[in-house]
Amino acid sequence: MDIPIGQRRQIDIAFKYPSESEAYAFGNDSYSYPKYQNPAWKLAGPEFEVRVRVRGTRVDKTWGMRFTNTHHDLAVSQTPYDESDRLTPRSSSTLRKPK
Repeated sequence: MDIPIGQRRQIDIAFKYPSESEAYAFGNDSYSYPKYQNPAWKLAGPEFEVRVRVRGTRVDKTWGMRFTNTHHDLAVSQTPYDESDRLTPRSSSTLRKPK
């Protein structure tokens, strides 16, 4: 996603419908699926950690977040980010189960 210098954007990473128990990762390809639910991006389990990296002119920032699926909503909390846990160049975000 291109974000012009000086602009702000909200980025959707994961979502869940209140009436459903499953949560899903979200990306531009999600629009190709019914209800934006790509079966390959289903987040099975109660918790997931996410690292989001934003890179561009004069910015290279990474945030850590934890998603908790309570079966009624998808709670988000910020987690510490360890600089030694770098992302691979081919991915702007990764989803994984917490250790």
